[in-house]
Amino acid sequence: MRTAPLDPAAEQPRRKRRRGLWALLGIIAIVLVAGAAVLVPQWQQATSPAPSATLDPEQAAVRTVERYEDAWQQIDCAEYEESTTPAFRELLLLPECSGFTAEAKSFADGSDDYHLEVVAVSREGKKIIVSTTETYVSLVDDSGAPLTAPQPMTRAYDYVVVATETDWAIDDANVSLP
Repeated sequence: MRTAPLDPAAEQPRRKRRRGLWALLGIIAIVLVAGAAVLVPQWQQATSPAPSATLDPEQAAVRTVERYEDAWQQIDCAEYEESTTPAFRELLLLPECSGFTAEAKSFADGSDDYHLEVVAVSREGKKIIVSTTETYVSLVDDSGAPLTAPQPMTRAYDYVVVATETDWAIDDANVSLP
């Protein structure tokens, strides 16, 4: 059986179609690789556990209270916002960083030798109550005037800690004065 010789002119459109197909496949591959480079890190961040997710709920609640206290000591608004709910910040009348920063600086300037002791952790439904005793030396009176002698202070707090979409946060607190 004899075949007709291939006509180079007839072969030309076929090669152009193959080149076009390879070019299209190359573009698709580049788009997929670029998309993966952008989406994979975002997906990993979105699915990675929250900082307290590896702790049991009670430990996570205690860590949240410690982060909140650290925020006050370090005058760290980001930590303050991460460790509290918006409702709690409203309750404190410190919903914005500027107000928190001013109050935290005032406390830092007017006190010394601050210590936090967790004395109990309990559950009430979905809420975790972290009870603390906080001691410090006050260097100023209630109006902010310097005291003639530093005054030891003790406060007992019951922090109500709740799970949020990403972590745990303080949602309420009750203070007891001795």
